[in-house]
Amino acid sequence: MVDGEEYTSVLIKSGEDGSAIETITNGGSAVVSFLRPDNATAYTAGDIVAPSGAGYISFSGLTANNGDLYITNAKLALQASAVPAGMGAFRLHLFSLPPSGLSDNAAFSVTTSSISSYQGFVEILSPIALGDHIYRQNETANLQVSLTDGSSAIYGVLQTVNAWTPASGTAVRAEIDYLPL
Repeated sequence: MVDGEEYTSVLIKSGEDGSAIETITNGGSAVVSFLRPDNATAYTAGDIVAPSGAGYISFSGLTANNGDLYITNAKLALQASAVPAGMGAFRLHLFSLPPSGLSDNAAFSVTTSSISSYQGFVEILSPIALGDHIYRQNETANLQVSLTDGSSAIYGVLQTVNAWTPASGTAVRAEIDYLPL
């Protein structure tokens, strides 16, 4: 709480002379929910987990002061009562424009046409079982990304790190928390 107002996040930036300048800002979050395709085709290590018809997800409604965001946290939940055998970590790759040439259960690859919009990735460790869902979050994402001019969206590609077999039509929920820079 600062001056009687409650803030969700505080970002401390460094001044040009190296001194700390406190910047107080409300952070934001963006959530994407989707159903993976109606099949139980096994994923191999490095495959994409995505909705039918698209190899990526869109985190929309983002607000940024100068087009830059600092991703502080990434969360992943899948509707399953137990962690599937073999499932391990995930990587959430982020792009400033929709990436091309990707689809569910295909190997992740950054194409020549998409490399200029690639922003990096956040590692999400192996999920844990929480009743009806398996869940994991990364509270130390520490990734700065840039939105395309005039855009309020960042595009994500969820990549498996290990091989595992999914249930058909599994509900997936991905969330990013961020600070506008």
